[in-house]
Amino acid sequence: LSFKRRRELHLRAGDVEERAAGTDLDGAADVLALHFSLAHDHDRAWRYARIAGDQARDAYANVNAAAHYERALVAARRLEAVSDDDRADVYKSLGDVLERAGLFEESLDAYKRALGYVHDEPTRRIDLILRRSLVRRRSGAYVAALREVSQGLQLIDADASDQTIRLRGRLTAERGAIRSCQQRPREALQHAEQAEADARAVNDVETLGHALDLIDWAHRMMGSTNE
Repeated sequence: LSFKRRRELHLRAGDVEERAAGTDLDGAADVLALHFSLAHDHDRAWRYARIAGDQARDAYANVNAAAHYERALVAARRLEAVSDDDRADVYKSLGDVLERAGLFEESLDAYKRALGYVHDEPTRRIDLILRRSLVRRRSGAYVAALREVSQGLQLIDADASDQTIRLRGRLTAERGAIRSCQQRPREALQHAEQAEADARAVNDVETLGHALDLIDWAHRMMGSTNE
């Protein structure tokens, strides 16, 4: 069959599946995403591929989720109406599932592309930078991970707002985690204690737990106790 004929058949199949799904379109999102992507129906491919990607991600089917997110992004290239924020969100989700699948280089690339769509939003940029640092740390690239953290800290405002303190705490905790991976407990302890102080100041429970784990590890490594 010619490519044109194949597109026509996929479009017809997608239309039939869409009508058959009735009000349960989300339940058929994976099939609809496939057909409309191959039919070059970019608007519906974008819509259903994102839904299917989220469903696969939530079911820990990371490779399938990545395939759907990539379909969505291919469709988005042909859609001027898709906002930069939406593109960044899908690239971030793609980076997340690729990291979970152990595809670290591909994950870093997805986060980098997401950063390209997030311009004057320090909070979102720092979140993506933290994700890149985590990937680098898990892949053993500790020096590169530290560079990511330093880049994030440069984006922190000089004010003392809760948001600034929260972001600083998260970055500092990540720096402590990297030092722990390098088996440098004294430096890990210093960063973890700074992160603990910031986390307590803004009631950031997740960062606080991370910091306390690092503090406990550092004391045990140094043969001391943390009373």
